[in-house]
Amino acid sequence: MLAETVGSMAGNLCVDLNHYYCVGLSITTNHISSIKKGYVIATASALHIGRSTQVWNIDITSNNQKLISSTRLTLSVLARKK
Repeated sequence: MLAETVGSMAGNLCVDLNHYYCVGLSITTNHISSIKKGYVIATASALHIGRSTQVWNIDITSNNQKLISSTRLTLSVLARKK
């Protein structure tokens, strides 16, 4: 849920929200390890920013930089109705 939220927010920051918005099309997550205490950091990196789709990689790490999970999120860019 954290990865999808961060990736979707990042995608919507890349479009003119007066005319477009992004929605999830596909998501794949690999859980690498767990964390029992401390906090996590989610970092989104754009792999592709196109007119109709965006592809994002979101890594979630622990506060000591241990990889917790890695997500590939594909967003569809849709036009707002006038």
